[in-house]
Amino acid sequence: MSNIGILAYGSLIVDPGKEIQSRIDNIKDAMTPFKVEFARKSKTRNYAPTLIPVKEGGANVKATILILKEKVSAKEAKDMLYRRETHKICSKERYTEPAHPNPNEVFINEIEDFHGVKTVLYTEIGKTLIIQHQRNLLN
Repeated sequence: MSNIGILAYGSLIVDPGKEIQSRIDNIKDAMTPFKVEFARKSKTRNYAPTLIPVKEGGANVKATILILKEKVSAKEAKDMLYRRETHKICSKERYTEPAHPNPNEVFINEIEDFHGVKTVLYTEIGKTLIIQHQRNLLN
């Protein structure tokens, strides 16, 4: 069983950032175990919508698990993922779990024993877009 992985969906699949990229040992296909939706405005993308995990609506999507080299610790993986999500790649920033997360803080969650990987990390960031889910009005 592999040790640490990062669940990548959306832009993280094609652009994990050079810190994470240099520590990838293998890649495994998966589906998100939670639903995601374009429910957050991204300041770094001219306020375009970005994918985040959601409790209502959304869909499970294709993802990859970026399996990290054995020498990478969970703490180091969280720090790299945090820096990637906050656009501070290669800085000395460290991830600290927020005591009371708000919609603009990055929270890193863990899934245990997922697709043969001991610990898989993924980010949760708050919803900033209101999504109106409507039923098909043609019925």
